Amino acid sequence: MSCLSTELAIKRVELLKLAVPSLRHLGFLYDPRNPGKEKELAEVRQGAAGLGVSVSAAAASSVEALREAIASLRRDGAEAVVISEDVFTYGNREAIVALTAEYRLVDISSFREFVDAGGVLSYGASNTERMRMQARYAAKLVRGAKPSDLPIDQPTRFEFVINLKAARALGITVSKAVLARADEVIE
Repeated sequence: MSCLSTELAIKRVELLKLAVPSLRHLGFLYDPRNPGKEKELAEVRQGAAGLGVSVSAAAASSVEALREAIASLRRDGAEAVVISEDVFTYGNREAIVALTAEYRLVDISSFREFVDAGGVLSYGASNTERMRMQARYAAKLVRGAKPSDLPIDQPTRFEFVINLKAARALGITVSKAVLARADEVIE
């Protein structure tokens, strides 16, 4: 199953720029142990360049390295951060959200759980749909299907979630036009 992480990277940058029109420099936080992240970073850079935004990247593969990675993005001039979609960042979302807030960085991730934990924005495949897709695949395997016979599946429903309380805490006023695009707004 594909989660379209790389393909949605440009869309996350666009939504971030809509939410923060003054954005000129953003950071990209990723786990270097994840092999697809260089491609995702290239997509973020491409999307940002088209919007007149520069990009710095920081890698972290341990909880201890998160503070320095996020601090380095801030030192480089980042005003916001795109959080890469992977197991490490998802598992450490509370620490990441706390650090981005501490360093006054607007964050966007692919998982709404980041927003639920106090992050500002998320845009990604619906976790409910992902779980249903995984359950359908598991059922096919249990019924005897060969994994090599199953096609690659990808989500078709995506969610844009905004945490207004977190945005306000950073001094960000999200426009009504951006709020109207959201699937959910957390007050």
